[in-house]
Amino acid sequence: MNIRLRVKNLIERCGTRNIFKICKKLNIEVVFMELGNIKGFYNSAVGNKFIAINDKLTEWEIKIVLAHEL
Repeated sequence: MNIRLRVKNLIERCGTRNIFKICKKLNIEVVFMELGNIKGFYNSAVGNKFIAINDKLTEWEIKIVLAHEL
């Protein structure tokens, strides 16, 4: 499946284009922390899914990193 179709399906399934709402509907916690040169990462431990975002990023960068990690 190509990326555009996957994104379209995700938007339809979650009923929104808002990246934060999509994460919430997918039970993925978004946390902000000091990460140095790392912009963000996804992790799943013991059934808890989260995306860590560098707290120094701009609002635009945050959205890009969240979309990438999804």
